[in-house]
Parts: sequence; structure tokens; C-alpha cells
Amino acid sequence: MNPKLEYKEEQRKRNSFYASDSCKLGIDITLELQDTPKTNPTLWNNTLRMAAGKGVELQMIDILKQNNIIDKDYDQEKIPTTSIIRNGIEIRMRFDAIIKKGGAILKGEDSRLPNNVEIKLEEGEVLEIKSINNKNSFDIQDYINNNPRESYVMQLSMYMDALEKERGHLFVSAIDGLNYFWFVCNRLHDRVYQCGNVVVDLDKEYARFAEIWANKDKEPNWFEETYKLDLEKIDWTKLSAGNISKARNNALVIGSEGKFKIDYSPYKDLIIQKQGATKGYTDEELAVIAVKTKNYTTWNKTK
Repeated sequence: MNPKLEYKEEQRKRNSFYASDSCKLGIDITLELQDTPKTNPTLWNNTLRMAAGKGVELQMIDILKQNNIIDKDYDQEKIPTTSIIRNGIEIRMRFDAIIKKGGAILKGEDSRLPNNVEIKLEEGEVLEIKSINNKNSFDIQDYINNNPRESYVMQLSMYMDALEKERGHLFVSAIDGLNYFWFVCNRLHDRVYQCGNVVVDLDKEYARFAEIWANKDKEPNWFEETYKLDLEKIDWTKLSAGNISKARNNALVIGSEGKFKIDYSPYKDLIIQKQGATKGYTDEELAVIAVKTKNYTTWNKTK
């Protein structure tokens, strides 16, 4: 039996921005500022994954304390919230961890080459800890290729900006602990930062926040990302065979590059409605996809 349980998420009035809003769908922020009821609230079983991620963070902090990298009495929940003003917008944040007084040395092995390395961690540098789904092989491969998630880099960079630090650190681990990565983030110039191969410009994100705030009482741009692309305008030859198979079986809707933000939005149903689309493909749409992707399994072989 699969239990049917209820979960009531605490509703808080939003009146500011957070560093964790980095790269977040502007529609979501605007609707939250407007106190719009969520059409897709968090389900009880989703909180289990979220709690697992929080567990990774807490355990990693404990390990860092044991290794004398952060102070043993550091507690994120007990330190005051840090607030900065950028482009006239308040941005609030709390840091996962801060490197202890006197700094520390982190020893490890290069994730790409079997070389032993050392990183000198400077006093006061900030560390952000994130967890990833161990079943998402594509996500894990990105980290192996030195490409951490842009939103994580942006969030860490905002911490560095707030603390006026030239360097920060990002630790990412799969929930099962089998894959884990430590990245050093450096300020390149102005408010431009690099972590691995990923470069972010905070001034652009701060400007986006300011624009969202200036238009907080207006309808959001419902087509910030597109849930379902016009089937006639999709170049099916550029999609992987796996994604084509999912689309043909109505397990995946082909949208814009950032369509995943809609999929994970607490306002997903509302966004789809405002875009005049339907959730999933209709029988008519599936018939069109079947025709356009006929013999798709042989396309790569004939190129």
C-alpha cells in the first residue's frame, strides 16, 4: 500500500529576496511576493528528499568540525541573518559554514587526475554545502567535468560579495555519499566570480532582482520559460534518442532550455494554464510526434 498523507507547508509573507533565489524563476518570486496560493504545493514525500539533503549538510558540517576546519561551536541557526542592499533590493542569507580562525589545510585528491592536492583555507572564507540526487547521472557527470550548477555558484558568490571575500568554497555530495566534489570559487573582477568552469556575473542577477521588485504588483512574464514548444518548430534531430522516446511515450514534454524550472515550480499548473497549454501531450500531439520522429533510432546511424 502507498500511504496517502497530508503535509501543510508553513506560509510566510515574503518581503525581500534571498541568496537562494539565484537563477530562480522570476514568475515564482513575483507570485510569492503577491501571496498567490500555490497550485503545486510541496507533497509529504518530497519533504523526505529535502530532509535527506539537509542531513548531508549537517553531517558534512560535523565532519568539518572534527577535522578542525570550522569552529566546533559554529551553528548556522544561531547566527544572525546577513542582509545586504544591492540595486536598492534587500537580499538576505545565512552561511552554511565559515572557515575557522587561523585558517586550515584541506588535503585531497584531484577528481580528474590521481594527484594529491592541498588547499589552504583562509580564515573567514565561506563554504556552501549542497546535495545532489545520486540517481541523476547527468548531473553528477557535470560535476566530474568541473561544471557545478550555476545557481549554486551564484548563491555562493553572493555570500562572498556580502563578506567582501575574494574566495569561497562549494562542497557538493550525492545523498548516498558515493560522489562528492569540492570546488574553489574565486572573484575574477568587479562582481564576476568563477567556480570550476562556471562564471557568473552578480550585477546581472542583482539587476534582475530589481526588475522583479519594480514589477512585483504586475502580472509576471508567463513565457519567461516555455513549458511546451510548438511541435512544428522543434528540430527533433537535435534531441537525444532517450528524450525522443520519453516524448513519444508522454513521459517528457519538450520545452525551452529552462523548462525544468517550470516542472519544479510550486505554480506549475498556473503557468501551464497561462501559457494556454495542457499538462503532458494530448493524443493528437502524440500522433504528430510519432510521425515527426519515425525511425528516430536510426537517425544517428545514418549521419
